[in-house]
Amino acid sequence: MIVSRGCEDCRAAKLLPTAEQAVALRSTLHNCNAGAGRAAEVASAKREFPKFGLQKLVYTDLRAAGLGAQAAIRTIKKVSDAYTTLRANISPETWESRA
Repeated sequence: MIVSRGCEDCRAAKLLPTAEQAVALRSTLHNCNAGAGRAAEVASAKREFPKFGLQKLVYTDLRAAGLGAQAAIRTIKKVSDAYTTLRANISPETWESRA
């Protein structure tokens, strides 16, 4: 698909990883999911859900576990956003009783 907007050309392409790249991607996804689980445990235990507070608590651990800097930051943000969504969708009484 080619879309022309003035001087810009946008092209859509499907990238297929090699077998070696697929293994690396799968490993990275597994590490990110494990990191998200760890971040969620810490967030729940410490009652620290905002991104920056949670980042202070778990960033070093995620990096030590093998996540790259960007993957660690994005994982922390996903966990923080998940708690924000959870809190928005349950009653205040239920949220407080989870403490």
